[in-house]
Amino acid sequence: MLLCAAVVLALLLSPVAVASQPAAEAGVAQVHRVAVWRQAGVTSLSLGNGVDVHLRPMTKGNAGRVTIAVLVPAVELEETAATRGSAMLAIDAMKPAAGPARVRVSQKPEGVLITGTCAAAELEGTFKQIAATLADPGFDPKAFEEARERSITLTRASEARADRRAADAMLRLMAADDPRLLHPSVAQLKVVEFDAATAGLRRHIATRALDVAVVGEVDAVAAGPIAVSTFGALPTRRRDRLMEQRSLKRLPLAQQEADAVAIGARPTLTVSLPAPGVVELAESRLSSVAARLMERQVAEALRESGLTVPTTSGVAMTGRTYPELGTVIGSFAMSGDEARLRAAAGVARARIARLIELGPTQAQLRREADDAASEVSRRVDTADYWSQSLAMAWFLQVPIDELGTAPATIAAATPELLRRHMVRWWKPDLTLTVTIMPATGAPAAPAEPPVPHAAPATAPR
Repeated sequence: MLLCAAVVLALLLSPVAVASQPAAEAGVAQVHRVAVWRQAGVTSLSLGNGVDVHLRPMTKGNAGRVTIAVLVPAVELEETAATRGSAMLAIDAMKPAAGPARVRVSQKPEGVLITGTCAAAELEGTFKQIAATLADPGFDPKAFEEARERSITLTRASEARADRRAADAMLRLMAADDPRLLHPSVAQLKVVEFDAATAGLRRHIATRALDVAVVGEVDAVAAGPIAVSTFGALPTRRRDRLMEQRSLKRLPLAQQEADAVAIGARPTLTVSLPAPGVVELAESRLSSVAARLMERQVAEALRESGLTVPTTSGVAMTGRTYPELGTVIGSFAMSGDEARLRAAAGVARARIARLIELGPTQAQLRREADDAASEVSRRVDTADYWSQSLAMAWFLQVPIDELGTAPATIAAATPELLRRHMVRWWKPDLTLTVTIMPATGAPAAPAEPPVPHAAPATAPR
């Protein structure tokens, strides 16, 4: 982290940045630290009320436009089996304040994300609109009930899917039935109360640390004082990452527990391997390449065993809200006779063991690494990526100067580096499989595409 003297001096001497200045506003928290992250091109202002503001000029593709993102982190951490689904429904019912921009409220695995895009000339008005949304969030009871009905309908439909049942079984095995990791059930969604759910979300918004990201055609020296006067007026909150509540560990399982079989119409094999949390940034980026290698290798092995494998999916989900629960997920739709279907988990484990032992060839690695680096490069070049990544970086413990380096890290991977990565993370006693099998004698339904288990595309990885 490097400090740029000119920017720091200009920001610290701004009338709203020093409490002793006559023009400083009463009740507005002041800047107590300024950092300039040169590699990322970001200026960060830490305010005395627990709000951090990150400013990144980015003119390419953003002529005259500014994108703003604010994260309220970890709003589901306190949910129990009795309150599961409360935050989700409250977020869907939350109404942004009126103003010049189209402000949206959405749920991410990391918390509540509030976003808005405006013309550069409307920046101050949009700041005030988002600050008003945070200071006094409104909730629509009708939208809450509509969200409940919509969620119940989607839950009932997804519960019939083989891959959803496999994912649920895996989560139960992996996290010892911690309700915060399981999808809310229909029964849980039916009993969520509007007043209790919205009061809980109001409390989180009023007390959780906030990170405000401003990306686009923005001048840090000009926009900084406006951001300070606007977001510095919000209530004081603690900058606490809540790590104790976020500490969940994968538990080793006996083989008969780790290779589960469930009944369903569409045969599917789902494989879950341990993966690093985003706090181990370089390792978590290698996981995206390792997931692609595993998907291709296991699909090849299943086909060699005599199964038809029409569709596959392989995704790395870095541990984010729960850093120790990073996961590589592979999902394979299958068809074939019962004996081969029952043997699929063993076939997959054997091929994964060989991949760990030998590592990928140079040709295998280059194909997957080049594809992964190209995909990440496209995302890194957008205002959405930078605004959301900056809003989440502190909570996820990602150094801001590393936010743009993922393509280079992935492209530089070597076969030996990947092999060591897999040896370190892919432990057999932490590997889980779930095989969906038709009931004995029942015909298998046609395979359906696996639901991708992807992390948010714009989050730092």
